[in-house]
Amino acid sequence: MYPVLLAMVPVLGLAARNPGQYRSSDLAIVLGFAALVAGVVTVAVFLAARRHARADRAVELAGAVTALVLIWWFGYVPAKAAMARVGSALDRPWLLVSLGLIATVVALAWLWRQPSDRLRVVSDVTTRFVAILAMILGLQTVIADARGPRAVRRSALARQLAKPVVVRDSSSISQNSPPRDIYVIVLDGHANARVLREVFGYDNSRFEDSLCALGFLVPHDVRSNYDQTYLSVSSLLNAAHVTPLAQDAGVASKDHTLPTYLVKQNRIARFLKAQGYRYLLFPSAWWAATANSPLADEEFDPSPGFDLMHALTRTELRLAVLRSSLARYLVAKDAAMVPMEQHFRRSFEQLHQVPSDPRPTFAFAHFLLPHVPYLLDENCRPLKHVISDDMEADTPEQRADYIGQVRCADRQVLALVTVLLERSSPAPVIIVVGDHGSRFADVDFYAHPERVSRAFIQERFGAFGAFYLPEGGDGEFREPVTLVNVLGNVLRYYFHADLPPTSDSMYVSGLELYRFFPVDPRELETAARSDSVKEAS
Repeated sequence: MYPVLLAMVPVLGLAARNPGQYRSSDLAIVLGFAALVAGVVTVAVFLAARRHARADRAVELAGAVTALVLIWWFGYVPAKAAMARVGSALDRPWLLVSLGLIATVVALAWLWRQPSDRLRVVSDVTTRFVAILAMILGLQTVIADARGPRAVRRSALARQLAKPVVVRDSSSISQNSPPRDIYVIVLDGHANARVLREVFGYDNSRFEDSLCALGFLVPHDVRSNYDQTYLSVSSLLNAAHVTPLAQDAGVASKDHTLPTYLVKQNRIARFLKAQGYRYLLFPSAWWAATANSPLADEEFDPSPGFDLMHALTRTELRLAVLRSSLARYLVAKDAAMVPMEQHFRRSFEQLHQVPSDPRPTFAFAHFLLPHVPYLLDENCRPLKHVISDDMEADTPEQRADYIGQVRCADRQVLALVTVLLERSSPAPVIIVVGDHGSRFADVDFYAHPERVSRAFIQERFGAFGAFYLPEGGDGEFREPVTLVNVLGNVLRYYFHADLPPTSDSMYVSGLELYRFFPVDPRELETAARSDSVKEAS
């Protein structure tokens, strides 16, 4: 049964290399599914081999042939990527397929000619090798999982953020009496008006003017403090910088456990629950950090029932397994993206219903929109040419697709906030932000965060922000507005929380998540001044 173990090896390898980006229960499901499929294929090959070989040879042949199938299934994509890294001349699918087919035919011919005793030796050696490899990767995965809780316990930042936020004088609060619903809506990768105009030549003033007409504050200069979603969202939801993670985890760490924990156990939700709020979580389509939260009183499930594509793509781990195998070529990209389109639509629809519950509510929603993949046009209809996130590149087509999804997201947000304002009493607090801007200036910045360009900084850190803050709450906001201070401003004004403003500092990091490179704020101040001059003229 070594093919069963062989099918589990690539999954364990992905898990071992990406700690903190999957749930143990999801890993168990993916491993079980891989083992089941491998077992079914082995049985099918055995039944076919029985027609042409004796039973004692059919068993060994079935295992060997299934192993070859699995090597093709999981080995083609990494082999193609390796050949591309060696040289562009080798990045030819026909070359790899030709070499692979020759090797496969030779292997099959050799296996067919071997007597049962030799086939049994091959099977025994392969079983031991695969078992040892699976044990090593499994042990690495178990160790990585075990490190997670210890890392949280040892994290000085996690302990600091776990301390209750003090309320200075709750008896004098009038701005939040009766308690207002609070909405935090994160649009992943939504750039601000300056970036949209300078990088894409797109004028987003109609959307911003519509928000202003509803009473929103839409600052000209909103900035992200980090260039990655894990760091940006965890700092937003904790009203604190996460740079101390460099000491807690180590600058060379690629483990996402700590920022994932800080999102799931964020202190904004803990504070509001202590004030009598219910926490309503609207997870993103597949991002691990918002997949669930032990703090949430309710977690919205956008799936109306079982959907095969949704089941295959609903988590980061499943997506990674899908994309690292031949399944990426067999599954139509538009079919794979349908569950995401449904996720967006149903999540927005359910947000419309939140005011019907009389309990004070903190609703947090994270939308992977307008972030790649590009699957919706400006009217939120499915695109004919879906661009998956592993196809991301700086092309005119993808720039146009990004703007299309910006317009789709804006259309959904405007409809949502209009309904929320109509149905809510008292008026709610509504925070709509992008966790960072776009990255067309440097799609591959993860590989070289120490030398990103000024154009990248001005694009990536130019995040969108719009804030509905009734009863004078906008007085807490001063430009530039950075995301790390947004919810601290809200808690200070509406709850008298003892939560002082923190630094507006900005940082770039790459594959090593906690190796932070400070951003010179003058890079964005120049852009902001230019933006103001253009508006004045």
